[in-house]
Amino acid sequence: MMPPDPSTVTVAAIEPAQWQAYKSLRLRMLREVPQAFGSSVETEEDLTDAM
Repeated sequence: MMPPDPSTVTVAAIEPAQWQAYKSLRLRMLREVPQAFGSSVETEEDLTDAM
């Protein structure tokens, strides 16, 4: 798998109402590409949703 071209990466702020979609995406990516993160899916799944 080739790393993404940095010129194609888009960073955007999410709205508070989007947190569930972001969390779902992050957990999916942790499962599919764990080496890209500094955490594990098990650790992230154990975190509460409270801020």
